[in-house]
Amino acid sequence: MQHDEPPRHYSGGRGSAAGWPRTGEPEPGYAIPPGGAPVARRTRAGLVVLIAFLVELVIIAGIGNPSVTRRIGAAIGPDSGLGSNAARASLEYQWRFTAASGDTAHLWAGELALVGTVFVLTALLVWAAARGPAGFVRTFFGTWTAVIVATLLGAVARGSVIDPRGYVPYPGGRLNAALFGPPAPNGTSLVAGVGLGLVVALAAGLTALLARRTVGTIVPLPAEAEPYPSGPEHTQQFPRVDAPVPDDTTTLPRVPDDADRQPPRDDGRHTAQLPRVPPEER
Repeated sequence: MQHDEPPRHYSGGRGSAAGWPRTGEPEPGYAIPPGGAPVARRTRAGLVVLIAFLVELVIIAGIGNPSVTRRIGAAIGPDSGLGSNAARASLEYQWRFTAASGDTAHLWAGELALVGTVFVLTALLVWAAARGPAGFVRTFFGTWTAVIVATLLGAVARGSVIDPRGYVPYPGGRLNAALFGPPAPNGTSLVAGVGLGLVVALAAGLTALLARRTVGTIVPLPAEAEPYPSGPEHTQQFPRVDAPVPDDTTTLPRVPDDADRQPPRDDGRHTAQLPRVPPEER
């Protein structure tokens, strides 16, 4: 069978077995180099997670250490304007190495719970978003969303550790206070997640764009591997069932069935005659 161009098959990568014919454009996330042969590329998800974690670690270590948080708190004071509240959002990630004296509400443990939750959930969600042929857009928005969600859930974890009796009394126990009380997620937590997630997402998206690896190419099939010819000219024709029987066909005699067999007539010739026995001998 003649082809305008030789058939191609995918020699590696995800989603196609070796030797399976492929047609049309490459899948999303696959690039075509100048040579014209499609090349499959996949994102290095592990590297993207590592960069996202390191960037997040540097930012939280920089803006959440005690010396920086004291300066930010002294600068904004009791002001509740938009700029002051945005700056106060950076205090969401504050941390310290040891607990403060008289920490009966377990605030230090709550801070570590928030920061640890942010690190762990961000790494897991970024890894899920960067798997496969993920490009800049998918990795960027996936990472941004991951940091926001991790920050909000980290605030819940922080509230579940803080004892409301030593912080701000709130009825219903720690879980109720963690979800609806003063330590629960609020607008400050959301703004903090949006700001931190934007920076981390930019770093993760650029890493996904620049650190992609080739996992396979589409190459022509060899001549002996041509697909089986198809079409009307290659279709074997079989005679119809209702077609007339050719003259050279041997016809066997018809075997009679039970309906054709007639029972024998009773004309007396087929009846056995027994000898007559006298009555006295009976």
